Amino acid sequence: MSISLSKLPEPLTQEVNTPRSVLSCKKAGYQPKDLIYRPQHTLSTNKKIAEFLYQEVERDRQEAVDEVKKEYTEVCQGITEAEYELMGRPTALKHLAPQPKKEVLSDTKRQELIERRQQEIAVVTERFFRIQEFQQEKQREREEKNDELEARIKEREELDKKRTQDMAKETYSRNVKVEQERIQREEELQRKLAIIRAASDKKLVEINNRLQDFRDRIKQENNQKATQRSEKMEKSKIFYEQTMQQKEQKAEAKKLLDIQRDTERTKEIELKIQQLKDRIQKREAHIKENVEMTMSKTMQKKFEFSVSLDQSLKEHQQNYQAMITQISKDLGDKNINKAQKTMQILESFEVSAIKKLDDLQVKYDEQKKKYEKYQDEVLIEDRIKHEKYKLNEERGRQRAQRLMQLEEYNRKFKEAQLKLKFQKVEEIIQAKQAEVSFVQQSNAKFEAEKQKAEYEKYYGVNKKKLQGSQTGSPQKTRNALRPGTQSISPQRKTIQSRLQQQQEVQLIVQQEQEREKERRQILSGINDDQEKTKMLKVFTEERKQNADKIKQINKQHRLELGP
Repeated sequence: MSISLSKLPEPLTQEVNTPRSVLSCKKAGYQPKDLIYRPQHTLSTNKKIAEFLYQEVERDRQEAVDEVKKEYTEVCQGITEAEYELMGRPTALKHLAPQPKKEVLSDTKRQELIERRQQEIAVVTERFFRIQEFQQEKQREREEKNDELEARIKEREELDKKRTQDMAKETYSRNVKVEQERIQREEELQRKLAIIRAASDKKLVEINNRLQDFRDRIKQENNQKATQRSEKMEKSKIFYEQTMQQKEQKAEAKKLLDIQRDTERTKEIELKIQQLKDRIQKREAHIKENVEMTMSKTMQKKFEFSVSLDQSLKEHQQNYQAMITQISKDLGDKNINKAQKTMQILESFEVSAIKKLDDLQVKYDEQKKKYEKYQDEVLIEDRIKHEKYKLNEERGRQRAQRLMQLEEYNRKFKEAQLKLKFQKVEEIIQAKQAEVSFVQQSNAKFEAEKQKAEYEKYYGVNKKKLQGSQTGSPQKTRNALRPGTQSISPQRKTIQSRLQQQQEVQLIVQQEQEREKERRQILSGINDDQEKTKMLKVFTEERKQNADKIKQINKQHRLELGP
């Protein structure tokens, strides 16, 4: 299945594989796999980190797709012969490559073309030698840069690996330390709560025992009073009847006084309870403030909160002890109703205190959950920063890899251009050789006809005999002439000069090609950079000398021919 940039599917799950698309990727410095879409769930298991990585990766992919599409538009407009050769000459790119032009030339134009091509051959040869030297120098620099870049990349990867390991160790140790501190705080709090509850249970048992003793004592006293009262009533029935009215008045006055006293004590107890409630509310506000501060501050603040909580519990215990003392004083009175009211207040206070402790435990659990959530958010932010750093490093490596790919593509492109130039030079040489052979044949034919005419002129041989005598070679006929009869015309001299010049140039080119093979073998066997540099300089001088020889031959040929 062919996938092209002209009809790019979304999302792209496979590599583009058409010749134009692949060529566009090479020209842009990307690989076809760089354009493939990566889903969000494949980047990370954490949702926030996956969203962050997906946005960054998708942005880079879209930039790559846009750059490759720009190159694809230029490729659709046309490509060079070197690019067509570099892609392996596929049929899909044939209509985009430049088509060769065929021209029909006359003999004069052909001869001019031969001379022009000879000059071009000399220039191309000299340029080839210089380009080859330049390429060798660039190849050496490229290898040094690649080695240096690989060393840097390797060093950077080792540093990243070490930094990642250190960060993981530090994070693990920090998490272990935080978990240990949390467990210690929970154990300390549970221990303190257990101590408080044990003390409360113990004090409740003591209070119940005291209340039971008080009830028994009251009961005994009541029984004694009833017995005394019955005795007194029997002994002083008459007096009782007389003083009944007085007693009733005194009892009424005492009752009013007791009610007033009970009212005052009730108000005092309510005031103390209200003060205790105010203290508890203040403590709750203080605890709430500590909880809110703990959400944004460090573990030290939370430790201070634990200390303040311990102080609050101690104050609560002291207040509770004071209240127990006050209640014990109230229980020392002989009024049963008052003791019952005090017990009710005590029980309600105990219930409220237990409820407050439960509320404190709930708030502590909520604070713990909020802190764990805050810690998770901080860890996720750290991981996002680390992923961002790794992503920037990966982008740097991709840019370096892209530059290397572009440099490799440009090198291959220049090699293809140079190869095509040499192919054209070889075609020109072959055409020149064909033209030279044609000129030689024409020259031999012309010389044979000329010698025939001279032979008839000097010896008067008729046409038939001359035809019969021409079965031999032209050289034999030429040798049969008398000395001094051979003449060299200007046209023949020009042709001979051109042939000699072409043969000399061709000989130098062949020698240079053979010498170039020897140079490559010599360079391949040298490992020392300094020695290789010296040999490159020597080979460059040899190439320059051969190019100067070709120039000198062409110059001498032009001087011999004249204007």
